[in-house]
Amino acid sequence: MIGKSCFKALTFSLLLFWLILTPCKAQAGSLVDPNTYAKLKALAQDYFGQLQSEIANEGVSPEDGEKIIFNYVKELDGQLQGKLQAGALNEDNFKEVMFEVNIGLILKPGYEPLLKATLRILGFEGENPFQVFQEIITGKRPLPAGIQQFYEAVKQEVLYDALSKPALPAPSGGGDGSAVMPAENKNLTGKEEEKAAAPAKSPEKALTFTDIENHWAGESIYMLVNQGVIGGYPDHTFRPDNQITRAEFIKILVKAMSLAEENLQSPSFIDVPKLSWAYGAVEAAARAGLVKGSEGKFRPHDPITRQEMAVMLVRALDNGVDVSNTLPAFSDDVKIAPWARGHVAAALNQDLIKGYPDNTFRPQKNASRAEAVLMTCRFLNQKQFKQKEKWFN
Repeated sequence: MIGKSCFKALTFSLLLFWLILTPCKAQAGSLVDPNTYAKLKALAQDYFGQLQSEIANEGVSPEDGEKIIFNYVKELDGQLQGKLQAGALNEDNFKEVMFEVNIGLILKPGYEPLLKATLRILGFEGENPFQVFQEIITGKRPLPAGIQQFYEAVKQEVLYDALSKPALPAPSGGGDGSAVMPAENKNLTGKEEEKAAAPAKSPEKALTFTDIENHWAGESIYMLVNQGVIGGYPDHTFRPDNQITRAEFIKILVKAMSLAEENLQSPSFIDVPKLSWAYGAVEAAARAGLVKGSEGKFRPHDPITRQEMAVMLVRALDNGVDVSNTLPAFSDDVKIAPWARGHVAAALNQDLIKGYPDNTFRPQKNASRAEAVLMTCRFLNQKQFKQKEKWFN
């Protein structure tokens, strides 16, 4: 009879042997799944052929050239899938995000042959890659047919699993035009208060989302969606309880205010470059005095907190709101940052934001998409009310 120690050793050896011999499987529906990758190469065979040829001109062997291309596609897929799962990638912003990720990848060490090959295929050898990609994103330079085929194939697979699971694409509509990386947090309830006040007039539901039926912010969500201020996702979800980043919220606020996006030559913040999908909105917000940043940074990818949102909304009201009001006595009011206290008091006074039933404000709590929608609706109502006040004064 085999002893217990021998049995454990044998079991461990067999498990280790199985792990070594079992090939790692790519994520279902990913670009580097063997079948999907083969279809991708077939659909964009002109581009892959040009890449292999141009990389060979850099003195790289065919085998190493294939590895470079595969690793590039693998990293591209990983970043795009990550953004999609985080709710930061959709039909509307796919082009901007795709090229933003691309420029970051091909400038990495080890991808120099790929960078040079790509610029030659584009016909822009020796030019600044940042400038080239920016002009492609803005439509000033067209994509060669081969690269266009590659782009469309990647888009269809990442958004709709069109290569690995042939299916009709979902209707466009996307998220809120955001290409940043908020972490999904399913533990958030999104309930800023027990019952949110619904709009006075129920909006038409031109779109239907599968995850907001009976949601406390449902009516407000449809209102902003129908106004084009925010959107859903290709899978017909809205993901109301997902966290929302500073850049995403500014994009929503700028749209709600009907501000024109800015395209300044010099970025106001070192962490929001011109290639960023949020550049125009952030610059418009900075110009309007909605955001100021800190130490030259905006921190676009950080989830926005309730106190940060309160500050931005009060600044957006732009009607001489008194920010010297005394804060109500919350049990956690000491957690409200000194720079935000006056604006939080004003936001409470203007009914833009509320506390919780347990007498807390939770200033550092990350806001959800649903909370952002509700506060934006309140802001629009206040803005409209203040406008009417001016008419009668």
